[in-house]
Amino acid sequence: MNLDEFVNLCGKTVGKTIVFKDKDNESEVRLETNGEEFYKVKFDELNVDEFKFRDESRSEQAERCDFVVFLKDGGKVVLFIEIKGSDLQKAWSQILNSMELLKNVFQEYKNYKKYATVVFSGNPLKTKIQSLQKKFSDKQIPNFVKRDNITLKYKEGEIKAG
Repeated sequence: MNLDEFVNLCGKTVGKTIVFKDKDNESEVRLETNGEEFYKVKFDELNVDEFKFRDESRSEQAERCDFVVFLKDGGKVVLFIEIKGSDLQKAWSQILNSMELLKNVFQEYKNYKKYATVVFSGNPLKTKIQSLQKKFSDKQIPNFVKRDNITLKYKEGEIKAG
């Protein structure tokens, strides 16, 4: 299966403004698409054989982020979204696992511009937030980390805070 087949199989095509919510949390992420269409994949609930690899350091299946969003029609943009309480280390791990998983399954994924978003409802220390942002920056992953809600905007191949 290539990446296009995957998003056609698992993704829901959405346009205009996409809202991402987790059933256990009131925080949300909004993506204003500037008229472009995206595929929205509920990645942590995905039940596709290629995504059942196990984390070698643990006995359970590697945890994945809540959502992965791809620009439709060959756009090389992917956004990883995790909605959390306050465990930012776990959010980092889930997004990293998801990125690694896609890299291992889809050859063309390596050419995609990757973004990470973590929205949290708890009260982690400011140093924990800064540490998470630094981890993403050290891997050259543009990131958005914010309490409660965030609006992102897509325009001309880039995702930015709104």
